[in-house]
Amino acid sequence: MLAQLVVTFGISIFLSNLAVTCGPGFRLIPTTSFRGHGNIGGISISIPKAIASIGSIVTSLCLFLFMKKTKTGKQSWRQK
Repeated sequence: MLAQLVVTFGISIFLSNLAVTCGPGFRLIPTTSFRGHGNIGGISISIPKAIASIGSIVTSLCLFLFMKKTKTGKQSWRQK
């Protein structure tokens, strides 16, 4: 339990220092490829938001399948 707390604290310090190293300003990703809005059933949604939503659903599904179907995932469920 103590090791988990120390590792979590260490990771937070590492991420804080990494953020300082990159600089205080933010960077934008050029949106030349994904612009505009689409209409789905009378609802207007921007294409970048639709792509992000689909990507998060696919990622969640892959994680769920990993946890349910692989030996490693099944073992982590049994430990609780």
